[in-house]
Amino acid sequence: MKILHVLAQRPGRTGSGVFLQSLIEEADKRNFEQAVVAGVLPKEILSFKSHIKTYPVLFDTKELPFPVVGMSNVMPYQSIRYCDLSENMLDCWKKAFSKQLDRAVKEFNPDIILSHHLWLLSILTKERFPEIPMIVITHGTGLRQMEHAPKLAKYVKKGCKKIDLVLSLNEEQKKQIVKKYHYPAERIIITGTGYNSAIFYKEPKPYSETVKIIYAGKLSPAKGIQSFIRSIGEIKTFNLEFVIIGSASTENTSIVYEMTADTHHPIMFTGALPQHELAQHFRRSDIFVLPSFFEGLPLVLIEAIACRLRIVVSDLPGLREFLGKEFCKSDLISFVPLPRLKNRDIPFKKDLPIFENNLLHALKKQIKNVILARPIPEELIKQTISNWTWENLFDKITVQIDRLVK
Repeated sequence: MKILHVLAQRPGRTGSGVFLQSLIEEADKRNFEQAVVAGVLPKEILSFKSHIKTYPVLFDTKELPFPVVGMSNVMPYQSIRYCDLSENMLDCWKKAFSKQLDRAVKEFNPDIILSHHLWLLSILTKERFPEIPMIVITHGTGLRQMEHAPKLAKYVKKGCKKIDLVLSLNEEQKKQIVKKYHYPAERIIITGTGYNSAIFYKEPKPYSETVKIIYAGKLSPAKGIQSFIRSIGEIKTFNLEFVIIGSASTENTSIVYEMTADTHHPIMFTGALPQHELAQHFRRSDIFVLPSFFEGLPLVLIEAIACRLRIVVSDLPGLREFLGKEFCKSDLISFVPLPRLKNRDIPFKKDLPIFENNLLHALKKQIKNVILARPIPEELIKQTISNWTWENLFDKITVQIDRLVK
């Protein structure tokens, strides 16, 4: 069986990039032949095993004289937004990806295509190769692009009907795909996501009087990082340390740095980190905070749970259903009600004080749980994360691949 993986962005640098790499590793264990088409920078290498064929689309070159186009409006590296592409830029983008797609299909001759994001590149790929079965894995950001780039959304909505199968992260996302894309519900399979159990796991932690709180994600307004910093600025008691992992544009990074200048507790910024270093920070911490205004199904949350962190998270659509009733009613997690939103990830400013006050109370609740040394229910965590491994996820995808190819 031959799988061609398709991603418009840089592998490994975002949630979908980690997803791509993890699927490739699982497919390799099962001896699938594989090839990859992905967007990269000129000096960047698609670092997969040597027997996996790669077809890089090079940005910031004469052929594509602009940065990688990001599925999120703020990326952890220099990027440009789809809504800012001119007609000429879009034409260059389509020609560059078409060239490498054509080359990959001619040389590799795939049995199936696995494409990431229900957006432009998936539609372009299916248009060029309608005879090859195709599965699109959604990550949530396509839904945002449907609103941020309405001119391109018309092209996507029209073309997505030809895609054979769509994999959704949760039931709420499935409903939104049906609504926004007018894609048939019977061709959407809910698979969830996965985590690497060899990297993210618990480890004995020595006693400390300091409660360590960690954030991991892009330093962008949509991730709620600014609300998080305003909230921790109000915590003047407790012995706390904060770790902020992630990167963004120079402007957003500068704003976040300036906001932390007057906080009462030490804050360490690490920038973006590879997964094994992220896991090390998780195992040294007590509480993970994800105050996002929008997510598909945050992989980093699962990784934090696997490392036995207590959780403070926005009450994101579909998240409670995914985590399960038992976990959600435990004291391991505190949900923060979302403010009203426009364009899916932009809060109304007048609602932010209430959101940040609720975030503050949720943080204090989990800080007290740590100080009181409330036990972490090991069996509940094992039960909750048991089906979230990449191995289990790829098993689900393999069932769909076999069905489509046959």
